[in-house]
Amino acid sequence: MNLESSILNELFNTLNQIGSRYCVMNNYDDLPDFIPSDVDIAIDWETFRCLDSIVIELAGAYGVGVTQKIWHGYHKCAYILSPLNIEKYFFLQLDFFVDFSGRGFPNLFPIEAMLSGKRRYKNFYIPAAEVEVPFLLQRRIFKGDIKESHVENLARLYSVDNGSVRRGIIMVFGDEVGASLCAFIESADLDQYTRNFGSYRKKLRQISRQNTSLSYRANYILAQAMRALYRLRYPTGISVGFVGGDKVLVRQLTKKFDEIVSGSFHGTTLIETSSVPDYLKKLLFSAYWSKVTKRKVLIKLQSSRVNWEGIFGSELLNRFIPKPDVVLYLHSDGRQSRERRVLAVSLNGTEDLKTVVPELVRIVLGEQVRRTEKHLMDMLSPTSN
Repeated sequence: MNLESSILNELFNTLNQIGSRYCVMNNYDDLPDFIPSDVDIAIDWETFRCLDSIVIELAGAYGVGVTQKIWHGYHKCAYILSPLNIEKYFFLQLDFFVDFSGRGFPNLFPIEAMLSGKRRYKNFYIPAAEVEVPFLLQRRIFKGDIKESHVENLARLYSVDNGSVRRGIIMVFGDEVGASLCAFIESADLDQYTRNFGSYRKKLRQISRQNTSLSYRANYILAQAMRALYRLRYPTGISVGFVGGDKVLVRQLTKKFDEIVSGSFHGTTLIETSSVPDYLKKLLFSAYWSKVTKRKVLIKLQSSRVNWEGIFGSELLNRFIPKPDVVLYLHSDGRQSRERRVLAVSLNGTEDLKTVVPELVRIVLGEQVRRTEKHLMDMLSPTSN
């Protein structure tokens, strides 16, 4: 069993040992041996409140770091784990949520309803088919991205016991819309789905209103405001500056680096600049927001006009010109900085990439883990008890 599968397997064992009530809501067929995407876990509120400590202990047991903790919805939080020394793409994202909600659609599927009828599958739990199918329909309607593969999966689940699944769909969506969705699954007619999508979306909003009391909505609004402040205070992305170097080699370096660490981030923002004013503008308006939105920012700093090494090495200037979270100086004299966020190397050919890339990966992921540790267990987060 590979490392990511071992970690996920141990997570299930831990949840079982502490008596957590949970379900892996989709893409569970080959878990934990094969992990096709992020793992969506509906979990009871009591366990959700302690997730930081559970994940920290899990990561420590396997010698990996939490590279991102993303509070990305009401009672919804994701953790990305990774070793620091990796030579190829590594991805393990654990998504936990209590009530299933989407932006503007709180409490579409309450947790008690999702856990109703859950059943054991290997060493973890999965939802009953009459729960899973309406849940998947809600997800696709909310996201508006249904594909042939989704329809095939819905049809497969529907065929297990179409009587109970049909009742589950109608219980969630009502007689009219529920019957329409059942007919869609039975016919696998995407055109029918597209024609009725407006009514499905309208019904989703009605379901949200029916499931939310006034106090629930008040808590939802307050939590969303706190979440926004939390995300601004703790941007989950990272910026990496590349100073100098041959343009072709730097392009190869950033591409290889990006391929390896992309499992720990949600996309990449590329910035090129050769002046201090332009750098400051892009740092404020592009780099910061990209970090807030979970991305890594690769900043190529041309050194012909600006002494970036002198600027970033000055404590006085750093008060006004902040440097990237990690800086790589290329074509320097090879001196290794005592500062952990700086790597000084000489990159003269493609052979050097074999030694520079792994060291850069280690430094960046190490810094990212340290940055994430600053807000694990933060009292603002609902997962920190």
